Amino acid sequence: MLVTWWVWSINASLRDGIQERARLAWYRPERKASAKNLSRMSWLFRFGGLMQRNARWMSFPFTKIIFPVVSIVVIYAAALLIASSSFFTWRVATGQVCEAPETKAAEAKKKGANVAVDIPPAKPVGDNALPAAELFNVNQFCWASRLAVEKGRKYRVWIDIDQRWFDRTIMTGVNGFQTYENHHYLALPTRRLFGADWFQPVVRVGEKGLNDQPLQAMNVMSADDLPRRIDPTLPEDNAQDEPKNRYPVRIENAEESSTDDAAKLTKLKADIAKMGTFDALPPDESARKVWDTQKLADRMVAEFTAPDSGELFFYVNDAVQIVPGFLRWLAPAKYADYFGPDEQYYKNNSGTARITVQRLPAPPTPKQ
Repeated sequence: MLVTWWVWSINASLRDGIQERARLAWYRPERKASAKNLSRMSWLFRFGGLMQRNARWMSFPFTKIIFPVVSIVVIYAAALLIASSSFFTWRVATGQVCEAPETKAAEAKKKGANVAVDIPPAKPVGDNALPAAELFNVNQFCWASRLAVEKGRKYRVWIDIDQRWFDRTIMTGVNGFQTYENHHYLALPTRRLFGADWFQPVVRVGEKGLNDQPLQAMNVMSADDLPRRIDPTLPEDNAQDEPKNRYPVRIENAEESSTDDAAKLTKLKADIAKMGTFDALPPDESARKVWDTQKLADRMVAEFTAPDSGELFFYVNDAVQIVPGFLRWLAPAKYADYFGPDEQYYKNNSGTARITVQRLPAPPTPKQ
C-alpha cells in the first residue's frame, strides 16, 4: 500500500511538471485567437473561471485522497478476485471439489473415521436409459450421480423436476434465469460458469479436469427473462411491461384469490420474512401452487458428448464463495456469513430432480 501510494505521488508530480512544460511551449505572446472563436467559447471561459475561484477547495480531496484511495481499492480487489478465482479453478481441476463417494470414504478412513470403504462403483450407461438411484438436489455443490460414461460417446440426459426449484424465494424452472436483481449483478464475477445462466444445469465427467458443460435443451429453451411475461407469445411492447402482465419473481410477491390459499400464503410470507440470507425455502404446498401457476419448465432433455471417461457430476450454476475465509474477521459481523465455505451461496437453493441418462444408440435400419 505504501509503495503504491509513493508511486502515485511521483506520477502526480511528473504529470504536473509535464503539463507546465507543455503550457510554456504552446503559449506564445504572438499567438492570437479570433474574436469569433472567443465569443463562441466565452461560456467555457466563464465556467472555468468560476471553478478556479470557487471550486479550488475540491481539488485536494478528489485528486489527492478520494480518487487515489478508490483506485487502490479497485486494483487490489480485482487482484484478489483474480487470484481467488484461479485458486478455485485449480482446486476443481485437481479433484478437490467434485469427489465420488468412494473417494470421500477413503479420505475419511485415513483420518480415522469408522466408515465403509467397499462402495460399489458407478454404473456404466448403455443404450438403454438408466435413471440415477437418488434425486438430484439443487443445493448440492457437486452431485455424484453414480452413472459412468465413456469418452467420446454422445449421451442424452433427462432432468425432470420433482420438488419445485427456488433460489431462496425466486421461482425458477429447469432452464434457469437471466441476471435480474442487483445482487445477481454484483455476484457475476463469482458465478461458477460465467458464460452460463443462473440455475442452468451443468454436467461434468470425472473428479479431475475442467470439462464442465452447461446443458442446453434440445428444444432450444432459453433461460427466463425476469419478470416473466404472462403471455410470452405477444411482442414486447409497452403494454407488456406493465406489472399486471408479468408474473411475480418471488414467492413473497405472489397473490392468491382463494380465501384458503390466501391465508396459507400469508402465513408462508410471514415465515419467509423470518428467513436469513442463506436459509432455503422449506417444502410448502402454497409455494408449489404459485410455482405451478407460472407454468415454469419442469423438464429438460439435452445431449452432450463425454470429453472423458468417468462418473457424471451435476450442479446448477450459482455463485461460489471464493474470497479467502480470513477476511470474515475484517468484515462487520452481519456480513461474516458471506465469507463461508465454497458452497455458501448454494445453501439457500431448494428443489430436486430425477436424472436419467442414455447413450445414444445407432439409428435403426430404414425399411426397404
